[in-house]
Amino acid sequence: MPTIAGEYHLKRCIDCNTFWQAQVPRSELLAELYGQWLGEKQPEAVGDPLATRDGHEVLALQSYFSRKNIRVLDFGMGMAAWARTALGLGCETYGFDLSGRAMHFASQHGIGPNHGELDYINMEQVLEHLSDPAAQIGRLSSFLAIGGIIKVSVPSPIGVTPGIAKLKRGVAQHKDIMPIWPLEHLNCFSREGLRKLAGRFGLEPFKPSARHRYAFLRDGKAGSVKELIRPEYQWIAPRNIYLWMRKSCEL
Repeated sequence: MPTIAGEYHLKRCIDCNTFWQAQVPRSELLAELYGQWLGEKQPEAVGDPLATRDGHEVLALQSYFSRKNIRVLDFGMGMAAWARTALGLGCETYGFDLSGRAMHFASQHGIGPNHGELDYINMEQVLEHLSDPAAQIGRLSSFLAIGGIIKVSVPSPIGVTPGIAKLKRGVAQHKDIMPIWPLEHLNCFSREGLRKLAGRFGLEPFKPSARHRYAFLRDGKAGSVKELIRPEYQWIAPRNIYLWMRKSCEL
């Protein structure tokens, strides 16, 4: 295969260790890229919602809000696996994705674009792909009710610095710089970077109590041993950052 040469500009915040690419695609190009990538994928089966990772997360939400019919948005939903799970567990569910194919597929399952105030927004491996993540968080937070939550899950910057050293030597592989891979991962947030971003929009990072995180032991099915560990481990996993941000005020 031919080698394509080009410049790759990466910046880092010295205060919070967040990385980002200085040159990013326009939204039209991103829509085309993700549309093509998604076009190669087939919708995944969601499984038993009472026993899956997504289902357990929804049960935690319902426990936290003390009701089942919470209003949720799956933003950057892909083929709507999380959204279909939330719908199956009784949530009022909406979804959005850059891919027209994904939006059409979701609509066939009763999941359409959001309208009205929301209790929860799911952003699973999405924020790192956005060319202007701050603007998007600001826009999404305006849809939240007071006390509403945005969940963010993104790759952490662990290992990025030695990966950059390999990149400069021309020996980096995808696994070495996955969190900042050109075109795909435009940002790589640290925990402190996400906290600062949340604070700009009246969002307060917090961790729900174990009673809510393990609600599936009461209302669902335990599933695998991994599911018994996940509600605690995902909050401290070194290579991925999992965070709930609660809207505390109107800005």
